[in-house]
Amino acid sequence: MKKNIGLLSVILFMLVISLQAVEPVAAAKLVDHGTIKGTDHDVGYYKYSWVTYQKGTSYVKTSWYLYFGVIKDSSKETFILQKVSKTKLKITKYMDGTKLVTEYHYTKLTAAQYYWRVFRPNILRGP
Repeated sequence: MKKNIGLLSVILFMLVISLQAVEPVAAAKLVDHGTIKGTDHDVGYYKYSWVTYQKGTSYVKTSWYLYFGVIKDSSKETFILQKVSKTKLKITKYMDGTKLVTEYHYTKLTAAQYYWRVFRPNILRGP
């Protein structure tokens, strides 16, 4: 009986932890995704896909999955755009889960507007 209670407790604990980890993504809404394939004289064949989630107008998270055929390697870049004041936007970049850099841009655009007007056009240009 004690073993069953212990096992049930562990399962319940893991369920609660997994639901907490999923909650921020579930609260955000998918607003953009796509894939671009091509060739480049420097990197050869490349393919990258992106997926973008938005929560309100002040939070945008976009992840890019990059694959380069010549070196047969891939990586994941994640950018989080957050409006932190009326005129300041914070952009945090992660590479394969490791935080690389945080930048601040002075703009009156919301994080969502900045994504669509500035950030996304850069995605469409390719690597």
